[in-house]
Amino acid sequence: MAAETAPLVVLCWETDPGYVPPFRLSPNQITVCVACPQMSQVSGFTGRPDITVPPGVYDLEATLARVGLRDHPALIVVWSSALGANMPTNLGAFHCPKLLICGDTHHMDKPIRRMLDYALAERFDAVASVYDRHHLHWFLAAGFDKCAWLPGISVEHVATAWQSDRADEVVFVGQTGPLHVYRNTLLQRVKQAGVPVRAGAARRAVSRELYARGAISFNCSLNGDLNMRVFEVLSAGGFLLTDRISASAGLAALLRIGEDYETYRDGDELLDKIAFYRAHPDAALRIAEHGAAHFRYCCLPELRRAELVNWMLDDTLPDVFNPRHDLRAEFSCASVDQLALRVASYEALQHRQQFQPDATVLIPHDWPVAAALDLTDLVRMRLFAIEPWPELRRAAAAAGVLSQLSFISLDAAARRDWDVVLTARQDDSAEPWRARAALVAFAAFRGAE
Repeated sequence: MAAETAPLVVLCWETDPGYVPPFRLSPNQITVCVACPQMSQVSGFTGRPDITVPPGVYDLEATLARVGLRDHPALIVVWSSALGANMPTNLGAFHCPKLLICGDTHHMDKPIRRMLDYALAERFDAVASVYDRHHLHWFLAAGFDKCAWLPGISVEHVATAWQSDRADEVVFVGQTGPLHVYRNTLLQRVKQAGVPVRAGAARRAVSRELYARGAISFNCSLNGDLNMRVFEVLSAGGFLLTDRISASAGLAALLRIGEDYETYRDGDELLDKIAFYRAHPDAALRIAEHGAAHFRYCCLPELRRAELVNWMLDDTLPDVFNPRHDLRAEFSCASVDQLALRVASYEALQHRQQFQPDATVLIPHDWPVAAALDLTDLVRMRLFAIEPWPELRRAAAAAGVLSQLSFISLDAAARRDWDVVLTARQDDSAEPWRARAALVAFAAFRGAE
């Protein structure tokens, strides 16, 4: 499409372009980037944004007027997160569709609440998530009927030569800082098992060659998110071995386990899978080949970008990207009256999962059913619900998340230790299991007393 006939799109971009470059949605595009004093070199980005703004809140109408832009945009897209670095305001001055793409909502302080508040304040027409489909039910419940999941849209695909002769090593390219507790623990276990590991940071041009030449490309999400590495490995033709995130996160709707990629549940299964595929490199190579072909068929970032524009301007979206396939959405929307407290309770446990994988959580039977279902995407935690609780069993079965819950009797709950005990009651006389908890988390849900 020629620039003179293409829709004018304004993209407001939060992320360091040297790490994740701003994507193009139209030949006729204005890109506004947040100033980044020390740009990363990971992506190899050499372009320049049309407009640079200081981090934080800025008036988008005034910003565009300062550079002489008088044309009316056909679409405004804002990529933002709880970092608060890219918060354009006065969007109501523009009479066109406005889309908020939420960045990381799986970590940071109040990541969901801050995006909900911003989306409501600026009256976005639509909300999308790239990494966290399992969080879109919160936005549906808040009244944003137009929501979409756009996996892999931020990845840069560069065709890589197919390598059939691969090194017997596990490759990991990415961050290993203090935020990545689970990832670092697993990498240490792999190294201690005597497996040859090549791990560290690398530019994108180098990482794709490592994925293409290594026998196994290891991935571990930060906190249950569908991260960019999933698509970067497939793009390069690598054999992807990644953590088994929640079904609500959507990966299984895109790729076929055992055909396009492989997963592990915990450290023990990770070591078992590594041992198996090192002993059977032809099987790993076959899966890598299928995964690369499937990526080229339906996961190219160019497809997601075209789908975004079609969705916002023509209201067409492939059904797989409808977040209502997370069947918890119906329950979430039906419990909107307690949305703020549900979000706060969830974010507290999500944060704990990041730094304490395998934490045990006890849910009392007077906890709201929707609030219990909210927690089922925290798959690294071990969730226990006190029985009898037939209403929760039925709801979890209907939402397809019953396997994420274990049920425990009153007596058994009182006899064991807990990392977290949830409660909606201030009086602990009827909840003896509180005495066995490292943390008692109170939420004043109505109707619990």
